[in-house]
Amino acid sequence: MRKKYLSALLFGALLFASAGTFTSCKDYDDDINNLNQRVDQIAADLNDLKTKVDALGCVESIEFSNGQLIVHTASGDVSASMPEYTGIKEVKLEGNTLYVDGVEAGKVELTGEDGETIHVPVITVNDGKLYVDDQLMDIEIGSNVVLVDNGDTCTLTVDGQTVTLMKSGAELTAIQIEDLEASAFTDVKRRSNGIQWGVAAKATPDWAGTKGAIAMNQLLIGQISTVNVQVTPADYDLGAQELALVDARGNKAPVNVEAVANNLLLPASRAASSNGSWILTINIDETQVNAANIADIFKYDPEDSKNKDLMGYTLCVNGKPYTTFDFSVKTAGAKSANKSVIKVNNDTDNLMFIDANGRVKEAGEGKIPVGTTTLYVADSDLYDYYLTFEGTNKSLANQYGIKIGDDKKSIVVPAGAEGVKIAVTVHTASVTGQISPVAGDATNENQVTLQIAGTEIEAAEVAAVTHQIKPAATVAEVLKEIRVDFKTADGKNVFESFPAANLEAARQSGQFKVVEDASQVGFLVVSGDPKNGQREIDNRNVTYYKADNTLWQPADDLLDLSYMKIKVANKVAEDAVPGNYQLTFIATENDNATVLENELVKVTVPVAITVPTFDELFAHDQNWTDATTYTSRIIISGTEPYIEYANAFKNAGKFDVEASHIKVTFNALDEYNNYPIVGGTQYVTDNTKGVTTPISNDIKLDKDNVYNDDQNALEVSKLTGMYAYYDVFDGLRDSDFNITSGFNADAVRQAFAIVSDAFDTQIKTALDGITAAVYSNNSIVNPVIIGDDKTIAVGSGDGKEDSEFNGFVIRLGNDYLHVNKNNLDGGNDFDKLGIFSLFDSVEGARYYTQEDNNVKVEFKGANNETIGWDNSTTNADEQSITVDMSSVNSSTLNITFTDATGIVYKQEIKIQKER
Repeated sequence: MRKKYLSALLFGALLFASAGTFTSCKDYDDDINNLNQRVDQIAADLNDLKTKVDALGCVESIEFSNGQLIVHTASGDVSASMPEYTGIKEVKLEGNTLYVDGVEAGKVELTGEDGETIHVPVITVNDGKLYVDDQLMDIEIGSNVVLVDNGDTCTLTVDGQTVTLMKSGAELTAIQIEDLEASAFTDVKRRSNGIQWGVAAKATPDWAGTKGAIAMNQLLIGQISTVNVQVTPADYDLGAQELALVDARGNKAPVNVEAVANNLLLPASRAASSNGSWILTINIDETQVNAANIADIFKYDPEDSKNKDLMGYTLCVNGKPYTTFDFSVKTAGAKSANKSVIKVNNDTDNLMFIDANGRVKEAGEGKIPVGTTTLYVADSDLYDYYLTFEGTNKSLANQYGIKIGDDKKSIVVPAGAEGVKIAVTVHTASVTGQISPVAGDATNENQVTLQIAGTEIEAAEVAAVTHQIKPAATVAEVLKEIRVDFKTADGKNVFESFPAANLEAARQSGQFKVVEDASQVGFLVVSGDPKNGQREIDNRNVTYYKADNTLWQPADDLLDLSYMKIKVANKVAEDAVPGNYQLTFIATENDNATVLENELVKVTVPVAITVPTFDELFAHDQNWTDATTYTSRIIISGTEPYIEYANAFKNAGKFDVEASHIKVTFNALDEYNNYPIVGGTQYVTDNTKGVTTPISNDIKLDKDNVYNDDQNALEVSKLTGMYAYYDVFDGLRDSDFNITSGFNADAVRQAFAIVSDAFDTQIKTALDGITAAVYSNNSIVNPVIIGDDKTIAVGSGDGKEDSEFNGFVIRLGNDYLHVNKNNLDGGNDFDKLGIFSLFDSVEGARYYTQEDNNVKVEFKGANNETIGWDNSTTNADEQSITVDMSSVNSSTLNITFTDATGIVYKQEIKIQKER
């Protein structure tokens, strides 16, 4: 990092001096007072600057522009106005070359030796001339400036006034290979057989590529892949260092290594990395590598023909290793025998370029911008290539000033050539010396048609459109067309804002399209393959209308275009999802198919794709404790517990929906992903993973997870974080979404599912709330007095005012059961407790099957009293429970109910012997 710092510091000092802020002393010979004033001003400015910099931290760089001195620190920038300057506008140090106002002024020596301390030059301005280490830089600068490196600080002296500033101490600390699996330098397409190479099968002395004439049997090496590395600190200038690949024996690999800042997809200059990422490239040193050794020279043991292991290399920076030995250079084991020429055209799609955003684009599909764009051929067998314009494309290029760059691999497009379509010819040489095209080939051989980016105009915007996907009775209603009115937010015709000449040119062109940005994903309607940064919606799916609802045609005046409709049915995109999107309506120039992409009219269309809320579709039905808790009582089938949601939701009356088609989602109960129910379908909704099942079905609980270990009580009684959701496309077929063969609408259904707020389910057991008590005129008797007849009175009444409960009664909610022998012995004629049949564990045992709604009832005295039935009457409806209390005065009658799933419910009645 030291070298980089010194460069930056030198650059800052040169800027400071070069701006002419201070004139030489001899200019003040006639005015000593003026000199003193200027010196005082310099001192004050430097001291003020030091105070500000000290508050922020270390100096990173200094620059001067238009009388303003700016010091950049890690924590912010400090600026100060300096005295007026005298002419020089700009000083730059690029590499070790000093430029003043764009003119090379001399070389500055900054090279260190073996990674040791870098030489710190002393900069001096004497008599208006710049000296570096007493070497005249051949340029007049201004006043006296001296820079001295003190280690942690630097001293800057201007006309005798000195200030000491803390120096940035950042040095290279680490280099990390970003992807170890891609740390091998192999062929450009990273195939398994390595860097392609061959020998020229014939001489091509007139080859016009930058690598020059090709000789017979010359070694030709194909294109090589790159490797990305990350440096720490991120601002370290790896590209300015001496790089080498070195093996564990200390031998340098016979390659030259260069680092290029990896600022792809970042709006930063490519001069230095803004994110610490660098792209390493190599080229093989052909002074050491030839056709005889290229297959083995990068192997661990080049002399062992059976050894196929590659040598591992570390990356050395200025002679110091910084990485593990994970780099390798992989060359093909034998020369290429491929005699085929390398074809490049719009069908092969192998001519590429990198756009301004760092994205790789096919040259035949992307838009070539104004300026210089390098085109490259993505082919591992390529040795060299160059570009030309051939045939009528020569005249077309001359007409618009389009040129091939000096490197013969780039296209230079001037302003004024926007929208031009032109074909470039790509001349290729393979690693076996096969040339294409050659004399006699068709004039269009190896031609790629390029589209120069058209001029872009400022877009007008229509009022935002909200398109709601909502449940309805027919497919046409659910997947209705998207309507866009060409009205601004204030109700005006949007086309009135464009010049009349543009509108007329658009009418004559007739080139209209609706596009979405190529990076935009999730819009409701399908659009074409990404081209030129856009994805176009098929014009056949867009219909234009006038205000009177008649069709508008491209030949009509744009001022008569009132609205458009975009078809949705059968055209739904596979990645469609609700959200906010933007479409753009564009009219472009069409000049005899030569100039195509210049914009005449552009209108942006904000479109929000929405669905109704769950609450707009459904309201709570029965059994909700509050707004967030639904209660479900267990129902029993056989011996298995089920819960139901049939009474959870009802139609809110706003849409054509069916509540029984709702599904509910259950979360996992534990870290092992155990769910509370048996069955269901894995699903993700509202970013929550779970299993889901229709509420139209009774839902089986998983006893192993919901019941306790003894399977006789609930371990889990509340299920939390549940969701209900409704398929807005309920009843639609996949072909209703899109008629493309194999279209699967599952992802779309999921994306548009209308999801409820989270809620809890309170599980109640089948007999939750069951009571057993002895009544007297609707009041519970406590304790119950047992007389000499030992009986507890048979239950009677329904609890109403004219038929009050009396005697022994079992109750569950609004249901009740009079306790007598007939109702508990399982005979042919007995009453139930609602849907439940109760069986005495003694008298009813012969009928009890422990399934469905059978309930086993056991009566037991706390002191082992004898419990039985009064046989003094043969009428079972009148036979009551008896308790023998001959040996005790008081006790408790314990009643145990066991439902068919094994849940146990206990009740007790205090009993006392009559005295």
